Amino acid sequence: MTDTGTLKIAILMMQKNEISLLPLFLRYHEFLFGRASLFIFDNGSTDPDVIAELKAAEDRGIRIDWDHTGPKSFEEKGNIFASLIQHLDQTDPHDFYFPLDCDEFIACLTPEGVSMKREEIDRALSPFKDSPSTLRISHKYWANPLHRNRYKISTYSPKCFFAKGSCEFLDHGYHNAKARADTPDETTPIVYYEFHYKTYHLHRRNSIAKLTPYLSDYSRRSLQHFVRRRYHNHHCAKDLLLSKYDYLSLFSIGKYPIKDPSFLSIIEQLKVDKRLLFERVPPYGIRLWLVWLKLRGNVSDLLTTLHERWEDGLHFSRRIVRRLVSGP
Repeated sequence: MTDTGTLKIAILMMQKNEISLLPLFLRYHEFLFGRASLFIFDNGSTDPDVIAELKAAEDRGIRIDWDHTGPKSFEEKGNIFASLIQHLDQTDPHDFYFPLDCDEFIACLTPEGVSMKREEIDRALSPFKDSPSTLRISHKYWANPLHRNRYKISTYSPKCFFAKGSCEFLDHGYHNAKARADTPDETTPIVYYEFHYKTYHLHRRNSIAKLTPYLSDYSRRSLQHFVRRRYHNHHCAKDLLLSKYDYLSLFSIGKYPIKDPSFLSIIEQLKVDKRLLFERVPPYGIRLWLVWLKLRGNVSDLLTTLHERWEDGLHFSRRIVRRLVSGP
């Protein structure tokens, strides 16, 4: 596919083993901006499906960087992207540069609502062409993994992007940036759909992957200790302490008031498998399923507590025996 827009857009993204979102990310932004607009950095994926997806993307003209692997590169991705943007400004300038995460999908606000049409995204960006300022998205629409087509608006820590020639600095999470000119930031009509929360199984898998460099024992007590000490990525340990009921109960319709089928219709149009994006709800419905999950979670918590107390008792008994054997 070729880029049919009037503006030249660059999409920069680093990922590792994003099995559920990578195919959608590639096809969505390729559909909007063209293959040559995507600059994808693989951070050392080991999942064979992810590697196959990246190689297929590379074969059809998407630029894949395989050289930035490991935690250090991930922590330095803001600097890596800023360097690439500055290099492109000298060698292959683009009108706009968007550093994204794999769960973020570009759209724009129009008088009629949110749009994912290329011509309207170009229209929304045109007033900011050659802007010397750091550019910011308006807000995000956070997707619900339990109730399809449900979203909530998040204005917390809006992310940054740049027009041509303006990038000086970019942080790890793309929330803080510095333009070359000392001018105020500008908020744009650009918004993101964000699939931050995944299915329970994939959310746990991703949390474990982020904790692997720091933790090997995933027992409840080990995770609780990790959270109390507020070690790096302690929020991932906190997520692992949630039962399936606790996790899914975060996604009630009341907390996600916006109903919008347009993004899901794009997914269907692109023929991307959406089964990994949403929980598979049993035929008897969400309410009964949540009741069952709560009962099951309560039983699991009780058994875990009894097991911990049993181990405490054994540990205490062994200490007493060792003292008796060793004498006063």
